[in-house]
Amino acid sequence: MERMEQLVGHALARVDELEKATNELDTKQNAMTQLMDAKQAATAELVNAKQAATAELVNAKQNASAELMQALLTQVHELRTDNRSLRARLDALERQPKHSGSSGSARPATLAEIVERRDALREIKQAGIDCRLARATGYSCAEARQAGYPLLEAKAAGWSSDELRMAGYISSMGMSSREFFDRYQAGTTNFSGLDFSGEDFSRMVIDKACTFAGCDLTDATFDHATLCGIDFASSQMARVDMSHARVQRCDFASTDLSNVDLSHAALHDCTFPNSSLHTARWASAKITGGAKTSKPFKALGFACSEARSLGLLEGLRQAGYSSVQAKQAGYSCAEAKQAGYSLAEMKQAGYSLAEMKQAGYSCAEAKQAGYSCAEAKQAGYLPHECSDAGFTFSEGKQSGYRHNEYCWTQGASQGYSKLEYNRQYGEQHNRW
Repeated sequence: MERMEQLVGHALARVDELEKATNELDTKQNAMTQLMDAKQAATAELVNAKQAATAELVNAKQNASAELMQALLTQVHELRTDNRSLRARLDALERQPKHSGSSGSARPATLAEIVERRDALREIKQAGIDCRLARATGYSCAEARQAGYPLLEAKAAGWSSDELRMAGYISSMGMSSREFFDRYQAGTTNFSGLDFSGEDFSRMVIDKACTFAGCDLTDATFDHATLCGIDFASSQMARVDMSHARVQRCDFASTDLSNVDLSHAALHDCTFPNSSLHTARWASAKITGGAKTSKPFKALGFACSEARSLGLLEGLRQAGYSSVQAKQAGYSCAEAKQAGYSLAEMKQAGYSLAEMKQAGYSCAEAKQAGYSCAEAKQAGYLPHECSDAGFTFSEGKQSGYRHNEYCWTQGASQGYSKLEYNRQYGEQHNRW
């Protein structure tokens, strides 16, 4: 009986274990089911997202294709419109006079066609159409000249020197600025007598001596150019633009410079004998050099104040301006000395002796100009300077010198420097 109870207990324990294992298995199966459900839901969402993205991409491609097609249709429409316009222009050109071409297939224009073409171009010019457009539409350089387009516009249109020469715009001596510069860089220096009218030399650096003597440079442009050692003698330079140019050692003898623009230009050591400068524009120009540079300005009627605004200094006296005019124009005493005026002329102009001393005039020059020892003392000259200038001990005494005659007459007059004088006689002996 007891044995039976043990077996029953053992069986019940096994039943409990089996129930527990069954419960655990059920729990795992439930978890697995939930996981599978979650995976299926995620897969469904991913599929839906991919389908939505694919649909959007397809729609975007369709829209882009539609836009591209619309753009192509628009371009086709524009091209058709352009083609009709070109056809109309071609028909118009076909109605114009024909010229014999290189192949000889086109017939020569008749007289009536040439006259009609010339008159048509004149109407184009009168309507304000510039020469460049006339050239672009097929007119020749010779036709532009016949229609009345000026040389400057013909050059701006781009015709070469040879074409301008053949059309009669320029003489056989004509040359372009580009051709000039090529030859200049190759070593040519003599360009005398050539026709450069209306040419553009802007910003060119021409720093090796060469000659433009007798050239026609009317309406040419040299703005911001560098010109050194150039002979412009007897040239025609009316209305030339030389604004902001740097011009050094150039000769403008007998040159027509009427209405030339020299505003903001810097001219150094240039000569202008017999040149027409009275109508030139000089705003903010600066001119330096000696008497040869300054002299023409006085002859042309430039006031001394105008000469000062141009920067004229050296040679001002030789140009004919008086020291009185220089002072009235605002030249300082030092500038007037540099301009070549003597101390006597400075005194006449009204400069003080103190200003003249500061400008570098010696006490001897002051004495020669008639200043007294007292005036020299007042201007700041020292006793030994007055002694060396020739003032006597008596004049020095009257001016306030407080030491004996020996101290007055010794010093620099005996060959001493100021330092040696001070060591020998004491600095106090060189005081008033």
